Amino acid sequence: MATAVTPSTRLRALVDLSRAVRVAVTDERRLAEQLARTVATYAGDAVLVWIRPVEGPEPACLAAVHRDPANEDLLRRTCMTGTGAGDGLVAAVLESGLPAVLDRAELSGHAGGVHPAMTWLSDRGGAGAAILPLATAAGTVLGVLLALRDPGGVEYSPEDLDFLAALADTAAVTLDNARLLTDSAMAAEGLRRQSEWLDQVSDAIITCDAENRVMTWNAGAELTYHYSSAEAVGCDAEALLVTQYRTSGGQPVSAETVFAAMAGTGRWSGELRQRRADGEEIELLCSLTELLDEDRRAVGWVAVNRDVTDERRKERLALYDTLTGLPNRRYLLDFLAQAQQRSAATGDRMAVLFMDLDGFKKVNDTLGHEAGDEVLRVTAKRLQSAVRHGDIVVRLGGDEFVVVAEGVGNPGVVRALATRLISGVSEPILIDGEQATVLGSVGIAIADGAGTDPADLIRAADAAMYSAKRGRSGMVFADEL
Repeated sequence: MATAVTPSTRLRALVDLSRAVRVAVTDERRLAEQLARTVATYAGDAVLVWIRPVEGPEPACLAAVHRDPANEDLLRRTCMTGTGAGDGLVAAVLESGLPAVLDRAELSGHAGGVHPAMTWLSDRGGAGAAILPLATAAGTVLGVLLALRDPGGVEYSPEDLDFLAALADTAAVTLDNARLLTDSAMAAEGLRRQSEWLDQVSDAIITCDAENRVMTWNAGAELTYHYSSAEAVGCDAEALLVTQYRTSGGQPVSAETVFAAMAGTGRWSGELRQRRADGEEIELLCSLTELLDEDRRAVGWVAVNRDVTDERRKERLALYDTLTGLPNRRYLLDFLAQAQQRSAATGDRMAVLFMDLDGFKKVNDTLGHEAGDEVLRVTAKRLQSAVRHGDIVVRLGGDEFVVVAEGVGNPGVVRALATRLISGVSEPILIDGEQATVLGSVGIAIADGAGTDPADLIRAADAAMYSAKRGRSGMVFADEL
């Protein structure tokens, strides 16, 4: 006979079962065994527990217990631990989440329908059976509890069934909490590892909410911007870093355009100009990715920024003139090779305009080299103002400049461009109260696609420039020589 169910024994059983959450975190079989042992002790007699695994729908019998050790051995042998729910009442309760209770007569007539593996029940019979779901408050069925009274016992009373239901509910809550703890521990460990990984990455990785407020700021961001995470989190990222957006080609673009593009495709990549905590402007490659919630609504963004300031500085030293900031000869040769390929593909013609400054030596001799440097800087700006969008201005060295113009339809377009160049540089330049005046001579070579070596194209324009200088005609086309 089972131990009498009193308020004190019921409370003890429930408390003991609820305390098993730590056990269940590491071993759900031990929780099933404790549940089965508690039911066998306080409500008798034979008990089996099936638990549905976290992954996969098929449950397994994790516990088979009887008050009588001899009968428990028989129970374990005839209903092997590990069997599934089968297709009887146990499976039906697992599927529906509704309990099933059989009295002596019902059990005698349907013993084989409880579970196909329990053939011993048909032979022995029983006083009653209770099949209860282990269900969470949300209705998720995590398993099934089967309690059986021996043939010589009494049927389950309403009080017995209430107690069994309380045990089943407590076991379900305990198991559910254990799994939540396990998931939380795994998630916490995953976040810890992710945080460690993010801090090992040299790139600045920043997440912001929909209002551009910084939510996370990794060690790479601290090294890049010289703001600590504590200083940055909660701040408006754009205001903190004085952000300027650029295309991958370096052209300025508005923040509205950037975020509109990200809203359309989920990502944007380009370049940034930002300021560190010490006020120094830095250049970065940027990859923005939109953050979405479970309903696919935008809730923020993550930026992966790489500081390329030093690399760009080295590039400028290699490809740009330090005095004027214009591209240099090396840049020109690379650009011409690419421009010729584009010209060959489109059939458009391109022009190379070679300019030399007349009177520059006189400025150096009379006003000094610092004045000469200022003339070169001003001339560079004037030439850039005179060319079309897409044309490039190059300083070869000394007082020699080259303009490359792509997509020129006819010589008239090139002639008009050369006229603007000559007119632009001829305006007097005021330096420390003294006027410096230089004039420009331009030689022009036109090509239509690949076939001409870039260096040969420059030499042809150079020869035409010297002809213009000798004739004081302002400009000469190479094909006129």
